[in-house]
Amino acid sequence: MNYPTGLALGVVALTLAGCPQQPAKTPGTTPTASPTASPTASPSVTARATPSSGVKRVAMFIPHKDLFWRDFLGFMEAASKQLGLKLEVHLANNNRELMKEQVRRATTGEGRVDAVVFQNFKECGADLLKIANEGGVPAFMVNAGVGESCGVPRGRYTHWIGNMESDGNGAGYSLACLLIDEAKRRGLAGADGKVHMIALAGIVSDAGSSERVLGLKRAVAGHDDVVLHQVVPTDWSREEGRRKAEVLLKRFPETAVVWGASDPLALGAMESVRALGRKPGEDVLLGGFDWTREALEAVRSGDLYVTIGGHFMEGGWVMVLLHDYFKGNDSADKQLNFLTPMGPITKKNLDRFALAIGAADWSKFEFRSLTQPTGAYTFDPTETLVKLGRK
Repeated sequence: MNYPTGLALGVVALTLAGCPQQPAKTPGTTPTASPTASPTASPSVTARATPSSGVKRVAMFIPHKDLFWRDFLGFMEAASKQLGLKLEVHLANNNRELMKEQVRRATTGEGRVDAVVFQNFKECGADLLKIANEGGVPAFMVNAGVGESCGVPRGRYTHWIGNMESDGNGAGYSLACLLIDEAKRRGLAGADGKVHMIALAGIVSDAGSSERVLGLKRAVAGHDDVVLHQVVPTDWSREEGRRKAEVLLKRFPETAVVWGASDPLALGAMESVRALGRKPGEDVLLGGFDWTREALEAVRSGDLYVTIGGHFMEGGWVMVLLHDYFKGNDSADKQLNFLTPMGPITKKNLDRFALAIGAADWSKFEFRSLTQPTGAYTFDPTETLVKLGRK
């Protein structure tokens, strides 16, 4: 899939032996409504769609190209085709001002789209919501949400119709615990009896990275036998992950654990570990996020201990919600905020999910089976892979 700038393009349960279960948000097998989705924030009449004919155009705005966004868009595009929606993708090249302009163009004039989907990229989510609201175009926030200052969907921004994000804090905590516990089990503590760690974060102003790092620090704070030497920001790329990991590994040679805020960062660090004459998966444990095919291959080989993910499916789930919205079946009657659970894949459960992710034939999943439910919406990444694995 190509990404020309501004152009249209046609859980696993966690059992952590050494970490007390104290997620920042209440995780579950399925996304649930957050406490902020209260009855007091009644949906605005102007935010509700009325059934109409014609193909609906949905514009998705992504910050950059990487393995995560490749899989995110692949799943989202499969959903859009099956549900009869037209997906248009805009690439911002890590420039939030460009993203604002792209959203402005998509929500004004005769050629404006029927809905926009975006994340809180570099803390510009509030601006994007305002732009979409002024254009009268329904907006759905996905992947990384905004703070309480923006209120709730259907509140201040009446055309902000919903929010879906992953529990980054809880997932960052879980990744740290999994790596720490395994390092202790393998006897990788330093001469001082402590497990030494370094961490690679994403862009400083990205809410997704910030939440994961908060979870990491929360996990470390609960262990007096763990030393987190340094957390460094990156641009999310594998190359920068490799370069910065090399610097840190030389600076802190006692490092036994590398925590990465994404799979590309963890894979880049893996290259540095090997280049410095050490053995990834043996004397240095690494883990990341995203469930990318490349990370699963590294898990199978033993170079990567764990990848946590499932959130790349959020684009597909949002298309389900928009499909129902356009049909006059508004999710606001059920919930406004959705929390996506993320789960770990290690060698222990790899064979259960690797085939489905590796094939990436998301068109085989029956997205229509999720539309217009009689009860709450059920969006479960783990169950999706299980169903695909049976086909």
